Parts: sequence; C-alpha cells; structure tokens
Amino acid sequence: MIDSITFIAPAPSKLADEFYSFAQEGKLCIQQCADCQTYHHIPRERCADCGSFDLGWSQVSGLGTLFSWTETSTPPLPSLQNDVPFIVALIELKEGPRMIGRLVGVANDDLKVGQPLKARMERLTPEFSLTVFEPA
Repeated sequence: MIDSITFIAPAPSKLADEFYSFAQEGKLCIQQCADCQTYHHIPRERCADCGSFDLGWSQVSGLGTLFSWTETSTPPLPSLQNDVPFIVALIELKEGPRMIGRLVGVANDDLKVGQPLKARMERLTPEFSLTVFEPA
C-alpha cells in the first residue's frame, strides 16, 4: 500500500479511463502512434510527433530511470496531510516518454539522477490501481 495515501479518484475521461483500466489489470500501457511508432504519455487524441489520430495502447516494460524528483512536504490537498512527506518523480521510461509518478521504497537522500526504477501497480481500492515506481 502507498503509505497511508488518501484515495482521490481522477476525473473521468475516455483516455484516462483506458489508462487506469490497464493499471487495474496490473499493466503499464501507454499510447503508441501506429504511423510513426512514437510512444506518448500523457494519453492524447493525436500524435504530437506526426499529427496522426491513429493512436493505440501498448504495454511497456515499466523500466526507466530517475530524471528528476521532489520531496513534497506540504500536502497538495488537506486530505493528504498525514501522507507527507512523499516523493514525486519524473521517470524517463525505457521506451522514451517521461512519466510522473510517486516513488516508494526509497529515501530522498538515497536518490540520484539516472537511478534505475521499475513500475508496479498499487491497488488503492478494489476498483482502482495506481502506477508507482521503486528502485529496480
């Protein structure tokens, strides 16, 4: 479990719902353009590289490296008051795009740029799982 994080569901949308449904199945899937093969995250309607609307979902390795991070000591929402501090990171996935996620299982002082990380799915409720990252 992610420490004592208080669950707040993301706003529903077709693309977000698809992304989170894969997470619920234990898979990290991101969009890939069928025309230029570029991977994308955050989900979108159109390829940012070639403009194609032919985007599908591909399961990716879940492996990446730490690009940047911050330790959050001020809760972004009052309901997260008991969860701080926690680490929010920018992870460069092996497949190319960068993804923001919560780091677990590692202290702020033990982090370094380029550190290998791996994704795992954290079940927050019976209906919702979230991608978190930990040292590989």
